[in-house]
Amino acid sequence: LQVRVISLEEFQNNMSPMDRLRCDVFADLYDRHYWISDGQKFGGDFLVYVDDPSRCHSIFIVTCVFRNELDSSS
Repeated sequence: LQVRVISLEEFQNNMSPMDRLRCDVFADLYDRHYWISDGQKFGGDFLVYVDDPSRCHSIFIVTCVFRNELDSSS
């Protein structure tokens, strides 16, 4: 097995726009000191907690969408 080291720029260039959005949202939540877990089971991208998930319930579910994909009629 041969491993090739790539730069952060190369890694980001190979990500889909949605994956980049999810990474940005995750980083923002992490910087705000939230606990974050996978939200797929509940139809979202992330579950967000104010404390250790083993000690409390999530406070919200995050679903990542691009602004231009939102329905402007609602």
